Amino acid sequence: MKHHILDKTFWVYTAIAVACWCVGTGLMFLLYNCLHVGYWIASACNYLVGGTMSYFLNRKYTFHSHDNRLRLLAKYVLHMVVCYFVSYSLAPVVTKFVLDVMTSYGLNACPPLLVGVGIGTSVEVAALQSKKALMRRIGSHNPNPKAAKMERLLEDGINAIGLGPQGLRGKNSVLGVNIENSARHPSVIGVAVNVGCWSHRRGHIVFDKELNYTIDSHSEVDF
Repeated sequence: MKHHILDKTFWVYTAIAVACWCVGTGLMFLLYNCLHVGYWIASACNYLVGGTMSYFLNRKYTFHSHDNRLRLLAKYVLHMVVCYFVSYSLAPVVTKFVLDVMTSYGLNACPPLLVGVGIGTSVEVAALQSKKALMRRIGSHNPNPKAAKMERLLEDGINAIGLGPQGLRGKNSVLGVNIENSARHPSVIGVAVNVGCWSHRRGHIVFDKELNYTIDSHSEVDF
């Protein structure tokens, strides 16, 4: 039997997905922003409530299943829990990746370095975020307190490696570590690292539609 792509089943499934997303995200917003519950607990409640709601509604209204076996529900919940804890354990993986990059290639980039770390849903997004992070002002921090804390921890960790200025060993190996992140699915993560050497320069030029330009970061500069 052929089904059109926009048949009733499609719209039922879409409506359920939107409803579950609204409930889960609304619950997370309430817990995290209003009741000040920790991020990981709030996000766990989001996935658990939204996912369980999706299971029951799709079973009844999308697939019209009357199978009441609890074993299927247990498998579904177990799958969500495993994915969640995999996501929860990714922070050490990100840290190890950044430190591996610095120990392998940091010496060749003329330290002390400015390090930009991008975290996103794909390597392409992460690469863009890492370059954006590199363009931030030295001494600035990610507005997310947890990301800002990770910036400080990575900075301390890289300095502890002991690369030192120009690789001659010492305690000051980085000028700073900047992290930029974007939304991602818990099951995937892309990480990229960009570095700028000790002579890293940052400028800002604004072009209009006639290609006239204004340099608002430096004075007495002309092309």
